[in-house]
Amino acid sequence: MVAENIGMSRWSICITFAELTVLHPNLAYPYAFVYIRQIAIHLRNAIISKKRKDMVRTIYNWQMMQCLYLWTRVVSKAHGVHDCEAICELSYPLTQLVHGVLKLYHSLRYLPLRLHCISLLIQLQANCGVYIPSLTLAVELLSDVVLILAKKPKTIKNAKVVDMESSLKASFTIFTK
Repeated sequence: MVAENIGMSRWSICITFAELTVLHPNLAYPYAFVYIRQIAIHLRNAIISKKRKDMVRTIYNWQMMQCLYLWTRVVSKAHGVHDCEAICELSYPLTQLVHGVLKLYHSLRYLPLRLHCISLLIQLQANCGVYIPSLTLAVELLSDVVLILAKKPKTIKNAKVVDMESSLKASFTIFTK
């Protein structure tokens, strides 16, 4: 769970970093490429050893999600800016990374994280002018929500609300009757 004020300061740093990368795209591209590649290596290692929970945890944490939010913001900001074509070309590998994170470990517990990933895909689609088939992913997510609602306790005092913006995983008490 991320505190509200920490989340806002990270968001402002993310916006500032995106603005700086647009000012000097030739300097920023090698860094963007290397860091996006590093995320891809972590994701590949987690996919290869999916049975090991520690490898899945290297992907399903706030540090990785903040990296994805940062590079999504940078690539989105670069679209429509002159001389940022190289950074704009990173939209495809970034889309593949977010999709890979979304599909890595299908569990109801990580529903908030999957919601963050769909949000990232929608941001890329809206800002980069590319088509990303995110509807099927959103429908999968909604079917999981229906499954949770079917299992949800009937009494309000036992129900626990999950803050989707500041959490990556839900507790087990939500899924029990």
